[in-house]
Amino acid sequence: MKISKFFLSFMVCGIVVGYYFYGMSQTQHVDESFTRQTAQSKMRKFVHNKLWRDKGPARMEATGSIVHVTILDDEQYNKQLGLKLLEEAHEVCGAQTKEDLISEVGDVLEVLDCIIALHDLSRDEIENLRTEKREERGSLLERKFVTTTESIPGTFLDVYCSKDPDKYQLIAS
Repeated sequence: MKISKFFLSFMVCGIVVGYYFYGMSQTQHVDESFTRQTAQSKMRKFVHNKLWRDKGPARMEATGSIVHVTILDDEQYNKQLGLKLLEEAHEVCGAQTKEDLISEVGDVLEVLDCIIALHDLSRDEIENLRTEKREERGSLLERKFVTTTESIPGTFLDVYCSKDPDKYQLIAS
């Protein structure tokens, strides 16, 4: 009988310990779920509506963020690349240090690489045309900043400026 009581006591202890640890694991699961729900209810949501680098969403999700992504078709992608180029060019203008400037110019080059790839362009063709323009029109190295121009009606410069009155304001005729 002593073995039976010992065995019975052992079984009861096992059940109590098992129930305790089972209860702890359930509590932990509930606590984790509650923590996750609490964190999500406290999350701040921001509108981006812009093109991100490919690994960006996964990197942010690894930190607990939720990133909503749409895959763009070629037309949408082309438009967003143009907007991204403007954004990155603006950041080049605002760079305060050499390191920032290097980073931002690199971002511009990345966007240009994507535009080149999307349109199946040739870097050689681009470089050849760039060189031709430089030989014909010059570069920007001499830093010539034009404040105003005056042209005879109907000449190239007059027609060119008249086509874009928002960009080239007519101040006297």
